Order: sequence, then C-alpha cells, then structure tokens
Amino acid sequence: MERYYLTDELSLSRTDDPQIGRRYCIFIGRRVFHGSERLARLLECLARESSLDAIVERLNEDGVTFSVEQVRSVIETQLLPAGLVSTSKQAVPPVSDRSSYLFFARRLVGPAMVARACSPFTFLFAPRVLAVALLACGGLLGWWMLATLAHVGDLRTAVAALDMTLGDALLFYAMLFGALAFHELGHAAASRYSGADPAEIGIGLYLVFPVLFCNVTEAWRLPRASRMRVNLGGVYFQLIVTALAVPVQLATHSAVIAAFIGASMTALCVTLNPFFRFDGYWVYSDLFRLPNLRDQSRAWGAHVLTRVAHWLTGRRDMVPPPFAGAPMALRFYALASTLFFTLFALFAARTAWRLVASLPALLGVVEARFASTRSIEAIIAVSGSAALVLVYLAGVLFSALMVLSTLGRGVRLVRLALAAPPRRSASNSQGVSA
Repeated sequence: MERYYLTDELSLSRTDDPQIGRRYCIFIGRRVFHGSERLARLLECLARESSLDAIVERLNEDGVTFSVEQVRSVIETQLLPAGLVSTSKQAVPPVSDRSSYLFFARRLVGPAMVARACSPFTFLFAPRVLAVALLACGGLLGWWMLATLAHVGDLRTAVAALDMTLGDALLFYAMLFGALAFHELGHAAASRYSGADPAEIGIGLYLVFPVLFCNVTEAWRLPRASRMRVNLGGVYFQLIVTALAVPVQLATHSAVIAAFIGASMTALCVTLNPFFRFDGYWVYSDLFRLPNLRDQSRAWGAHVLTRVAHWLTGRRDMVPPPFAGAPMALRFYALASTLFFTLFALFAARTAWRLVASLPALLGVVEARFASTRSIEAIIAVSGSAALVLVYLAGVLFSALMVLSTLGRGVRLVRLALAAPPRRSASNSQGVSA
C-alpha cells in the first residue's frame, strides 16, 4: 500500500492575494510558500492520513472528485521532489532551513533575545511617529549633504589625507556594524508591530557582501502592506541612526563620522537595489505580487531564449506559445536584472584583475612598512589592510564566478535549443507556466 508523510509540521493561513492560485500561506516546518486552496486541502489530508486511498477519500469529502492517479501524480511529481513529502515515516528527510543564496550563515542572536530587543522600538512604526521621524531624518541628512557639497574641496582634501589610526578604524567599523545591526532590528520590530514574531538575527555571505540578516519568515502570513513595512523597516531604522550622527559630525567635523555617514548611505543604496536579494528585492516582489521573483524571471528569460533560438534556426513551427501570465513588471525585471548582472560580472572581473596585478606592489609596501617600524599599532593596521584586500579579492572572484555561472545557463539554453531535433507536435505544445 502506498503511504506518504509530510516532512514537518503543517500550518496554514489565508492571504490577501487576489490570485486564486495563491490564496493560502503554507508552512511546512520552516519552509513557506503561497499556494491554492486545493493544494492546502491536499496537504491537510496528508497531515491526517498516510495511505493514498485514505488521502483521496478525505480529499473528496468536500464534493470535488479527484482520482487516485491525479493525487498520486501531484505527490510524485511536485511534493516529493520538493522535499515536502516522504514515502517513509521512519526516514523522513530533514527539511533544510539554509538559504539557497546565503553562504556560511550563522546565528548571532536567538528569537527570544531578538523579541526582547525589538519590543521597545515598535512604537516607531505608529503612523504619526513614523511621519515625524522620516521628516526629521530627511531634514538632517539633507542638511548634511548640503553642508558637504558646500565644502566639497575641503572634504576631498580631508579624505585624501585621511589615514585612520587603529582607534579611528575600530570606531568606524563599530559604528557601521551598529547601524547594520540596528537595521536588522528594524525588520524584527516591524514584524512584531505587524503581528508576526521575528526569529533569529545572523550573519552570512552574499556574493561579495558580508551581510547581517533577520529571519522574518512569519511575515509571509501578513497582508501585502504589512510585509512591505517589514521589508522597509530596516532601511527606516538605519536612516534614524545615520541621521542622529549628522549633528555630531557637523559639530565636531570628525572625518571618521563623516566616513560612517557616507558608508551608511551607500549601504542603503545597495540594499534598495532590487537586483540583489536585499530589501529592494522583496519590496519589488511584494509590490507587484511576484513571489519567487528571481525564479520567475529566469523562467521567462529561458522561454524567450528558446523562442528566439527557434526563430533564428528557421523552425518557426516549433516556436512555443508566449509565456503565460507574465506581467510587464516581471518582463522588465528579467531584462533589467540580466543587463545589471552582466555589467556586474564585467566590473567584478575587471576589479579582480586589477587587484591581482597590484598584489606584488601591495606586498612590497607591507614589507617596507614592517621593516621601517616596530609599532604594534602600525603592524596591526598594515596586516589588517593586507588581509582585507585579500579577502575582498576572494569575494570579488567568487562573485564573478557566481554571476558568470548564472549567465552561462542562458547560453547553454540557447545551444540546447539550437541542437534540439525538430518535432511536429507544435499544435499540442503548452506554454511554460510561472
């Protein structure tokens, strides 16, 4: 007798998504996705029954008739490959909660401590407080930018002459790390304010970027407006911290604090970039109701490449029908992200080559500095600088390889489409669905 088991505990909740195929938020352990009412009902039956006949019988209690073959096909072709269902209760495979795009991820703060830390700051999301805080941040940062532009010559001289001592460097990185940690606390506070419990805060590596992250998986249960509040909560909190540094910098004319403000504003621009999987990516995904945005854009791009390949080879009878249900926002994202990552890969490769070419000179400078001084502080600073350059070089090379590998998939798709033998079943072909 055929038996099937869910790989983890099931939890369901309704969503505000108007599309019929995404009416339910489905949790299986720490795996979460939006699905149809029929899929949710099937998973509920799987949670209660294990034999295929019993699952089908319970599923048909609602008056909709499903055959054993239909249910078996869904389980075998979709749920089993996804790791949501197992055929053995004793050997249920563990569902990994590791991100597919974060490497070396490690927890820094557990859920209980995150909840305690973010609770005092949830009031910042009250509408009136939010409006006042954003106006104040905009005024302070605008003031700093105008003051900076007014003394741009002095600033360039200061930056050119800036040779941070070990104490300055430690202060700069401590301030920047604190701002980024408060950024993640903003996601947690927004999640808690909206009624979803945040999980842990951790650290990992995304492409060339060492990143902090806050696990707000529970936010998938929230309406779209609340999810966008969670997406932008980190940016909001980092703006507050950066703006608070402005009066101090203008009063003290500290080059270290000025460097922190500039670095923090740059980090905000990067995190709002929708092509990296930072906050801007999730904002775009929720704004246009495009879950699995990266996968959907790749599927649309692969479909377009297949159509183009068939047209170029003269096999017009083999051209598949247009991609079903691809909104303009998805098409724009797919094209723009392809262009962006192509340029990013070229930039990363060029930067890596320059770093490799400059390594002999860098090592010569380090050797000269070691020979000319015995100061512990100088030795630590020089060693740290050399180590950072090597780490950055490794990160740039890794990023270039990752992006080039992704772009290479498109080239392989074109080659496979060109090499595919012609078939005469165009009338029965179906379009790729998102």
